[in-house]
Amino acid sequence: MVIFLTQIKTRSFEKVQKLSRIPQHIGVIPDGNRRFARKNNLNLHQAYEIGIKKVREFLSWCREFDIKYVTIYSLSHENLIGRSQLELNTIFNLMEKHLKSVPNDEDIHENEVRVIIAGDKSILPKRVIDAINIAEQSTENYNKYYLILLIGYSGRKEILDAIKKLISLNVNPEDITVETFKKYLYVPDIPDPDLVIRTSGEYRISNFLIWQIAYSELYFAKPLWPEFSREDFIEALVEYSKRERRYGR
Repeated sequence: MVIFLTQIKTRSFEKVQKLSRIPQHIGVIPDGNRRFARKNNLNLHQAYEIGIKKVREFLSWCREFDIKYVTIYSLSHENLIGRSQLELNTIFNLMEKHLKSVPNDEDIHENEVRVIIAGDKSILPKRVIDAINIAEQSTENYNKYYLILLIGYSGRKEILDAIKKLISLNVNPEDITVETFKKYLYVPDIPDPDLVIRTSGEYRISNFLIWQIAYSELYFAKPLWPEFSREDFIEALVEYSKRERRYGR
Protein backbone atom coordinates (compact mmCIF):
# COMPACT_ATOMS: atom_id res chain seq x y z
CA MET A 1 0.00 0.00 0.00
CA VAL A 2 2.79 2.45 0.89
CA ILE A 3 4.52 1.74 -2.43
CA PHE A 4 1.22 2.24 -4.30
CA LEU A 5 0.56 5.60 -2.61
CA THR A 6 4.12 6.71 -3.32
CA GLN A 7 3.63 5.88 -6.98
CA ILE A 8 0.46 7.98 -7.09
CA LYS A 9 2.26 10.93 -5.47
CA THR A 10 5.15 10.58 -7.90
CA ARG A 11 2.85 10.52 -10.92
CA SER A 12 0.93 13.54 -9.59
CA PHE A 13 4.18 15.45 -9.04
CA GLU A 14 5.34 14.67 -12.56
CA LYS A 15 2.03 15.91 -14.00
CA VAL A 16 2.12 19.08 -11.92
CA GLN A 17 5.61 19.84 -13.18
CA LYS A 18 4.26 19.83 -16.74
CA LEU A 19 1.49 22.37 -16.12
CA SER A 20 2.08 25.39 -18.35
CA ARG A 21 -0.78 27.45 -16.90
CA ILE A 22 -3.27 27.36 -14.07
CA PRO A 23 -6.89 28.60 -14.17
CA GLN A 24 -7.70 31.66 -12.11
CA HIS A 25 -11.32 30.64 -11.66
CA ILE A 26 -12.80 27.13 -11.57
CA GLY A 27 -16.52 26.41 -11.72
CA VAL A 28 -17.77 23.10 -10.36
CA ILE A 29 -20.95 21.12 -11.01
CA PRO A 30 -20.63 18.55 -8.19
CA ASP A 31 -22.93 15.89 -9.56
CA GLY A 32 -23.50 12.39 -8.18
CA ASN A 33 -24.32 12.74 -4.48
CA ARG A 34 -27.59 10.83 -4.73
CA ARG A 35 -26.08 8.06 -6.82
CA PHE A 36 -23.27 7.84 -4.28
CA ALA A 37 -25.89 7.37 -1.55
CA ARG A 38 -27.57 4.52 -3.44
CA LYS A 39 -24.25 2.93 -4.34
CA ASN A 40 -23.07 2.90 -0.71
CA ASN A 41 -26.41 2.30 1.01
CA LEU A 42 -26.36 5.71 2.69
CA ASN A 43 -29.18 8.10 3.44
CA LEU A 44 -29.25 11.52 1.75
CA HIS A 45 -27.98 13.34 4.84
CA GLN A 46 -24.90 11.11 5.04
CA ALA A 47 -24.18 11.42 1.30
CA TYR A 48 -24.53 15.20 1.25
CA GLU A 49 -22.32 15.54 4.33
CA ILE A 50 -19.62 13.61 2.47
CA GLY A 51 -20.20 15.85 -0.54
CA ILE A 52 -19.70 18.95 1.61
CA LYS A 53 -16.50 17.48 3.01
CA LYS A 54 -15.35 16.99 -0.58
CA VAL A 55 -15.98 20.69 -1.24
CA ARG A 56 -13.60 21.54 1.59
CA GLU A 57 -10.98 19.17 0.16
CA PHE A 58 -11.46 20.66 -3.29
CA LEU A 59 -10.90 24.17 -1.94
CA SER A 60 -7.66 23.06 -0.28
CA TRP A 61 -6.45 21.60 -3.59
CA CYS A 62 -7.26 24.89 -5.33
CA ARG A 63 -5.28 26.84 -2.74
CA GLU A 64 -2.28 24.57 -3.39
CA PHE A 65 -2.23 26.04 -6.89
CA ASP A 66 -3.25 29.53 -5.77
CA ILE A 67 -6.55 29.39 -7.66
CA LYS A 68 -8.30 32.49 -6.41
CA TYR A 69 -11.93 31.88 -7.38
CA VAL A 70 -14.07 28.75 -7.03
CA THR A 71 -17.78 28.64 -7.89
CA ILE A 72 -19.81 25.65 -6.69
CA TYR A 73 -23.27 24.85 -8.09
CA SER A 74 -24.88 24.04 -4.73
CA LEU A 75 -28.61 24.10 -5.45
CA SER A 76 -30.32 25.04 -8.70
CA HIS A 77 -33.61 26.85 -9.11
CA GLU A 78 -34.87 23.72 -10.86
CA ASN A 79 -33.87 21.59 -7.84
CA LEU A 80 -36.19 23.67 -5.69
CA ILE A 81 -39.07 22.83 -7.99
CA GLY A 82 -38.26 19.23 -8.88
CA ARG A 83 -36.83 17.67 -5.71
CA SER A 84 -38.94 16.10 -2.97
CA GLN A 85 -39.63 18.09 0.17
CA LEU A 86 -37.77 15.46 2.18
CA GLU A 87 -34.61 15.95 0.12
CA LEU A 88 -34.95 19.74 0.16
CA ASN A 89 -35.33 19.75 3.94
CA THR A 90 -32.17 17.65 4.21
CA ILE A 91 -30.30 20.10 1.98
CA PHE A 92 -31.67 23.15 3.81
CA ASN A 93 -30.70 21.71 7.19
CA LEU A 94 -27.14 21.10 6.00
CA MET A 95 -26.89 24.53 4.40
CA GLU A 96 -28.09 26.23 7.55
CA LYS A 97 -25.67 24.24 9.69
CA HIS A 98 -22.57 24.80 7.57
CA LEU A 99 -23.24 28.43 6.63
CA LYS A 100 -23.80 29.34 10.28
CA SER A 101 -20.48 27.70 11.13
CA VAL A 102 -18.51 30.03 8.82
CA PRO A 103 -17.78 32.68 11.51
CA ASN A 104 -15.99 29.99 13.55
CA ASP A 105 -14.33 28.20 10.63
CA GLU A 106 -10.58 28.50 11.18
CA ASP A 107 -9.79 27.30 7.67
CA ILE A 108 -11.93 30.05 6.11
CA HIS A 109 -10.42 32.81 8.23
CA GLU A 110 -6.79 31.66 8.14
CA ASN A 111 -6.94 31.61 4.34
CA GLU A 112 -9.04 34.80 4.12
CA VAL A 113 -11.76 33.23 2.00
CA ARG A 114 -14.66 35.45 1.10
CA VAL A 115 -17.93 33.55 0.88
CA ILE A 116 -20.49 34.85 -1.62
CA ILE A 117 -23.90 33.30 -2.29
CA ALA A 118 -25.59 33.98 -5.63
CA GLY A 119 -29.04 33.03 -6.85
CA ASP A 120 -32.67 33.82 -6.15
CA LYS A 121 -32.56 33.96 -2.38
CA SER A 122 -36.21 35.04 -2.16
CA ILE A 123 -37.38 31.48 -2.80
CA LEU A 124 -35.30 30.04 0.05
CA PRO A 125 -36.54 29.46 3.62
CA LYS A 126 -35.87 32.35 5.97
CA ARG A 127 -33.56 30.23 8.13
CA VAL A 128 -31.33 29.57 5.11
CA ILE A 129 -31.37 33.26 4.12
CA ASP A 130 -30.34 34.18 7.68
CA ALA A 131 -27.50 31.65 7.54
CA ILE A 132 -26.39 33.07 4.17
CA ASN A 133 -26.23 36.56 5.66
CA ILE A 134 -24.12 35.28 8.56
CA ALA A 135 -21.64 33.59 6.24
CA GLU A 136 -21.33 36.54 3.88
CA GLN A 137 -21.05 39.19 6.58
CA SER A 138 -18.38 37.29 8.51
CA THR A 139 -16.10 37.14 5.45
CA GLU A 140 -16.97 40.35 3.61
CA ASN A 141 -13.58 41.96 4.26
CA TYR A 142 -11.54 39.13 2.75
CA ASN A 143 -10.20 39.12 -0.81
CA LYS A 144 -7.41 36.55 -0.93
CA TYR A 145 -9.69 33.73 -2.09
CA TYR A 146 -13.33 33.64 -3.13
CA LEU A 147 -15.88 30.86 -2.68
CA ILE A 148 -19.06 31.53 -4.66
CA LEU A 149 -21.95 29.21 -3.82
CA LEU A 150 -24.85 29.15 -6.28
CA ILE A 151 -28.02 28.51 -4.28
CA GLY A 152 -31.48 28.71 -5.86
CA TYR A 153 -29.59 29.56 -9.03
CA SER A 154 -30.60 29.47 -12.69
CA GLY A 155 -28.39 30.77 -15.50
CA ARG A 156 -31.37 31.74 -17.62
CA LYS A 157 -33.07 33.49 -14.71
CA GLU A 158 -29.89 35.43 -13.97
CA ILE A 159 -29.92 36.77 -17.53
CA LEU A 160 -33.64 37.59 -17.35
CA ASP A 161 -33.14 39.37 -14.03
CA ALA A 162 -30.32 41.44 -15.57
CA ILE A 163 -32.60 42.41 -18.49
CA LYS A 164 -35.36 43.41 -16.07
CA LYS A 165 -32.91 45.62 -14.15
CA LEU A 166 -31.82 47.34 -17.36
CA ILE A 167 -35.45 47.98 -18.34
CA SER A 168 -36.37 49.28 -14.88
CA LEU A 169 -33.45 51.73 -15.01
CA ASN A 170 -34.40 52.91 -18.50
CA VAL A 171 -30.93 52.17 -19.84
CA ASN A 172 -30.57 53.21 -23.47
CA PRO A 173 -30.29 50.02 -25.60
CA GLU A 174 -27.49 51.69 -27.58
CA ASP A 175 -25.44 51.90 -24.38
CA ILE A 176 -25.70 48.19 -23.58
CA THR A 177 -22.48 46.31 -24.28
CA VAL A 178 -21.14 42.98 -23.05
CA GLU A 179 -19.29 44.79 -20.27
CA THR A 180 -22.22 46.95 -19.18
CA PHE A 181 -24.58 43.97 -19.24
CA LYS A 182 -22.24 42.02 -16.97
CA LYS A 183 -22.61 44.71 -14.32
CA TYR A 184 -26.22 43.60 -13.81
CA LEU A 185 -25.44 39.92 -13.22
CA TYR A 186 -25.55 38.47 -9.69
CA VAL A 187 -21.79 38.68 -9.03
CA PRO A 188 -20.49 41.22 -11.54
CA ASP A 189 -16.98 41.69 -10.16
CA ILE A 190 -15.88 38.05 -10.42
CA PRO A 191 -13.95 37.02 -13.56
CA ASP A 192 -15.52 34.39 -15.78
CA PRO A 193 -14.52 30.77 -15.09
CA ASP A 194 -11.51 29.54 -17.03
CA LEU A 195 -12.38 25.91 -16.36
CA VAL A 196 -15.64 24.14 -15.51
CA ILE A 197 -15.50 20.66 -13.98
CA ARG A 198 -18.55 18.41 -13.90
CA THR A 199 -18.41 15.07 -12.12
CA SER A 200 -20.35 11.78 -12.42
CA GLY A 201 -19.88 11.27 -16.16
CA GLU A 202 -22.73 13.54 -17.26
CA TYR A 203 -22.05 15.70 -20.33
CA ARG A 204 -24.14 18.82 -19.88
CA ILE A 205 -23.92 22.19 -18.11
CA SER A 206 -27.43 22.21 -16.57
CA ASN A 207 -28.04 25.97 -16.69
CA PHE A 208 -24.74 26.73 -14.91
CA LEU A 209 -23.43 30.29 -15.44
CA ILE A 210 -24.49 30.18 -19.08
CA TRP A 211 -23.46 33.80 -19.71
CA GLN A 212 -20.13 33.52 -17.92
CA ILE A 213 -18.90 30.19 -19.38
CA ALA A 214 -19.22 31.20 -23.03
CA TYR A 215 -15.46 30.65 -23.48
CA SER A 216 -14.70 28.40 -20.51
CA GLU A 217 -12.94 25.08 -20.99
CA LEU A 218 -15.21 22.17 -20.00
CA TYR A 219 -13.94 19.04 -18.27
CA PHE A 220 -16.19 16.05 -17.58
CA ALA A 221 -14.94 13.62 -14.94
CA LYS A 222 -16.33 10.11 -14.46
CA PRO A 223 -16.18 9.82 -10.62
CA LEU A 224 -19.22 10.77 -8.59
CA TRP A 225 -18.62 13.99 -6.67
CA PRO A 226 -17.89 12.34 -3.26
CA GLU A 227 -15.39 10.06 -5.04
CA PHE A 228 -13.58 12.85 -6.89
CA SER A 229 -9.91 12.75 -5.84
CA ARG A 230 -6.91 15.04 -5.87
CA GLU A 231 -5.56 12.88 -8.69
CA ASP A 232 -8.76 13.56 -10.67
CA PHE A 233 -8.35 17.26 -9.94
CA ILE A 234 -4.79 17.27 -11.25
CA GLU A 235 -5.95 15.42 -14.37
CA ALA A 236 -8.40 18.26 -14.98
CA LEU A 237 -5.62 20.84 -14.57
CA VAL A 238 -3.38 18.90 -16.95
CA GLU A 239 -6.13 18.74 -19.56
CA TYR A 240 -6.81 22.47 -19.15
CA SER A 241 -3.11 23.22 -19.53
CA LYS A 242 -3.00 21.33 -22.84
CA ARG A 243 -5.83 23.24 -24.45
CA GLU A 244 -5.44 26.33 -26.60
CA ARG A 245 -7.94 28.95 -25.57
CA ARG A 246 -9.07 30.80 -28.69
CA TYR A 247 -12.03 32.88 -27.45
CA GLY A 248 -13.74 32.50 -30.83
CA ARG A 249 -10.65 33.43 -32.85
